[in-house]
Amino acid sequence: MRNQTLIFFVSRWLRFLFIRIFVGFIVFIVVVGALILIKDQVSSSKNSKESFSVKIVESNDKNTKKIIVKKENSSQNNIQKNPILIYTQRIFHEVENVEHLAAIIGLIVITCEIPNQHKRTNYEAWQVINSAQGQGGSGGRIEALEHLNRERVSLAGVIASDADLTGVKLQKADLRRAKLKRSYLNNSNLKNADLKYVNLDSAQLRNTNLRKADLNCAHLRNTKLENADLRNANLIRADLSGADLVDARLNYADLTAAHLNHADLRNANFCCVDLSRAYLRNANLSRTDLKDSMLIGTIFKDANLWHSNLSNSCLQKADFTGANLSLANLEGADFKNANLRDADLNHANLKGAKNLTPEQVKAAKHWEKANYDPEFRQQLGL
Repeated sequence: MRNQTLIFFVSRWLRFLFIRIFVGFIVFIVVVGALILIKDQVSSSKNSKESFSVKIVESNDKNTKKIIVKKENSSQNNIQKNPILIYTQRIFHEVENVEHLAAIIGLIVITCEIPNQHKRTNYEAWQVINSAQGQGGSGGRIEALEHLNRERVSLAGVIASDADLTGVKLQKADLRRAKLKRSYLNNSNLKNADLKYVNLDSAQLRNTNLRKADLNCAHLRNTKLENADLRNANLIRADLSGADLVDARLNYADLTAAHLNHADLRNANFCCVDLSRAYLRNANLSRTDLKDSMLIGTIFKDANLWHSNLSNSCLQKADFTGANLSLANLEGADFKNANLRDADLNHANLKGAKNLTPEQVKAAKHWEKANYDPEFRQQLGL
């Protein structure tokens, strides 16, 4: 059985080699033949003059000689010979020696092998990635992943949990449903990457570029994202519970219905984000910039918004039950149907607030110490 298998593979290899050599020989004949035709065209345009032969013939009159001028056409003479034989001879005269022919055929064979070589290299890269599963360190996975991404090979579903992929460059990579739990991706570049449904729980992505990345429904529980760049990222329904987003940049990101319960968002930039229907229970948003954001129906129960900036944000139907809003900037915010029950408004700035009623304010704590417009202060009896 083993001998039969060996014979089968050897025969396949010989057949493959014969086909490549035959194709290379045919291409060689065509190329050299084309060169000869071009050369003939050039030479015929230069030597287009007709040749004439002069012949002196004696006439019946002994004293008279007749001169005959005869036009000759060299091409007509060539046609009389065997054109296929002449053409074949000229082709082989163009090749100085057998080595030239072998070199040309070898080049053609190598060229035909390039696609297969790419496939073999990609296969070897996948072997490196798969064989290193469950191991710490890189294990050559950084180079393998970067190579496959350069070849535009999909990395969807790749498994690299607990891997050290620090500094990996996977811009525009297809990493849908990839399993990267507890992996190290600090200082990496994942700009414009497709990370839908990716599992990055407890991973480290400090200083990582995730700008315009698609993290729709991504798992980022307890993930370290300090100083990460998430501007314009898609984080719809992403789970960032317990994530560390200190100093992260999320300008213009879409976090609709995202889960950020117990997340650390201190000093993060959430300017112009969409956090509608998001969950931020017990989240730490102290000194967080949330100005000009959409926070419709957002849950801020027991969240820490001390000294945060929510100016000109839409807070319609937002729930701030038990939240700390002391020293928060809420100037120009829209509070239509917002819930401020037991929220701390100590020294909060509510000047220019829209759709805010005395009933909403008086449901909060320390409401009398907040800053209001003079007209609204009168409505509050202050």
